[in-house]
Amino acid sequence: MDNRTLARMLTLVLLLTAGLASAQVDYLPLATGNTWNYITDAGLYETRVITGQTTVFDQDAWVMEYPGSPWNDVLDQYWSVADNGDVLFHGYWREDWGRVYDPPLLVVDAPLELGQAWSTTVDSYALPDLEYLSTFTIFYEVSEAGTYDVPAGSFEAFGVGTVEPPVVEKDGRRYSVYGELMVPGYRTTSDWWSLGVGLVQYVHVEFLQLESYQIGTVAVQDHTWSGVKSLFE
Repeated sequence: MDNRTLARMLTLVLLLTAGLASAQVDYLPLATGNTWNYITDAGLYETRVITGQTTVFDQDAWVMEYPGSPWNDVLDQYWSVADNGDVLFHGYWREDWGRVYDPPLLVVDAPLELGQAWSTTVDSYALPDLEYLSTFTIFYEVSEAGTYDVPAGSFEAFGVGTVEPPVVEKDGRRYSVYGELMVPGYRTTSDWWSLGVGLVQYVHVEFLQLESYQIGTVAVQDHTWSGVKSLFE
């Protein structure tokens, strides 16, 4: 192999490595404009959309809003994804009150597998004045795994639930640690996560399933190692 051919091969290997890195797939794709539309059996809709970025305790986070939701229209949530794929929840704001957590809640301990369990202990602070409220531990467990058929299609997903999740009582109503309105009868499995898509179904006040979604992607040319080698044969 001459030096010119070797240089070409090394260049392609570097391109392949860079392409794989930029093609990282997360359980919660985060980019401005990413949108998920959900529907209940009764035909009620809830939309989640990423509207921009913010900082929580000097950590970068993405803002998720719920425009037009019958339950969470005033809700803003703050999410991020770590380099290893973990999904982190930093807090929320509901019109004139909210909560933030330090450290953020580890909502998805990537990669997920059936039977997996983890916990996270956080300090909770009230918004807007950052008054310390409490320290609590929340426990997660992957209790389901399989292919789930929802209006948007069929998706491989993992059902993640919390064990006796802490709730917020305010003005006679109950809210989850994510700021979502809740009612009695909270199910063990509450969120079904699909890699590269996000939530395909979930429960708070109602059981909602993904009807449609729009996720911005970066086109990456797919090269396998055998395909790279074939270029020199």
